[in-house]
Amino acid sequence: AEVISGGSFFLLLIVTACASLILGMGLPTTATYIVMASLTAPVIVELSTSYNTAVPLIAAHLFCFYFGILADDTPPVGLAAYAAAGIAKTAPMATCIQGFLYDIRTAIIPFMFMFNTDILLINVSSIGWAVVVFIMTVLGTCAFASLIQGWLFIKNRWFDSVFLAIVTLFLLNPKW
Repeated sequence: AEVISGGSFFLLLIVTACASLILGMGLPTTATYIVMASLTAPVIVELSTSYNTAVPLIAAHLFCFYFGILADDTPPVGLAAYAAAGIAKTAPMATCIQGFLYDIRTAIIPFMFMFNTDILLINVSSIGWAVVVFIMTVLGTCAFASLIQGWLFIKNRWFDSVFLAIVTLFLLNPKW
């Protein structure tokens, strides 16, 4: 992972997310966490120090676990999507792909854990700041979802999308 990332912490997270998606395919939830906690979370924590970034252990575990669980909807295995297709009486692969497209929009959330540990309430000492972080996170996530889906209250125009992208970046990283 270190060689593939080429010295970029963000690329390391992308590689780890892909590995977690692949390793989590076909595993039940408990097994997914055991595999992710033992294989991918230690890599993030150990390599983060070489990138001059301090990653809390809980953030690394949540990052890997999130992508491991996301594997339940990832084609071609998509166990959760196949179960949903049986209930909805739809084509399993079409349901799997549609579920994955819905889920991948939320892939920004674990990256938020890594770059903004305030979301996990690490070193947040006041209730006021916790409320501010909560509101900023909700608004930033809503702005990102609207950007990705192309709709807010009406269909987004190009300048709406630019505005939502800027809002997303600023709200999800309060240090900016």
